[in-house]
Amino acid sequence: MTRPPTRLSNFLQHRGACPEAVFWSRQGSSLEELWLRCPRPEWMLWAMAQLGYQGSRRLHRFAARCARRNLVLLADPRSAQAIDVAERHANAQVGIEELRRAFRAAQDAAEQAAARPGWTAALACAMTATARAARNDALDAAREASSYAARAVAWDIHRDATLESEEAWQADELRQIVGNDIDRLIQVAAYESYGHAP
Repeated sequence: MTRPPTRLSNFLQHRGACPEAVFWSRQGSSLEELWLRCPRPEWMLWAMAQLGYQGSRRLHRFAARCARRNLVLLADPRSAQAIDVAERHANAQVGIEELRRAFRAAQDAAEQAAARPGWTAALACAMTATARAARNDALDAAREASSYAARAVAWDIHRDATLESEEAWQADELRQIVGNDIDRLIQVAAYESYGHAP
């Protein structure tokens, strides 16, 4: 049975949400409910961008946590160092220049790994996730580290995990890291959508 469009799904469609997210949103009655139930970190990050979320340090923390889930796959110390630098940047312990250096070093490590024996798709995704966690732009770092890290977990033959289970972990982690920071933005969006706060 097809669920009919709602005012909320129309609002999301108008903002440019992907068709799958718009359809999924029809089962919710408020933006807050959708945020709390969302199973896909990429949808959540899209919504955060649409709502004007400004917590760049929290986004870098999320990116680093996603990448760290694959630490067991990483043999090149430059990859692990990129995660450490991203975390330290999230804690305001290092500046943007050190973050950029870590990104370049991890990117070089990922490119060089492709020519070595033992290269796998899971390893490539894990190494790319670590480099992306150290990107300068926090939203890009979060999006890309999340996406690559989830695939690395799902494609690692030594783990019993699926893409969906890793995305669920990431969605919960993102909610925990962002915390109540999202509430005000949801209220603003609800006002735009419904003409009043939720």
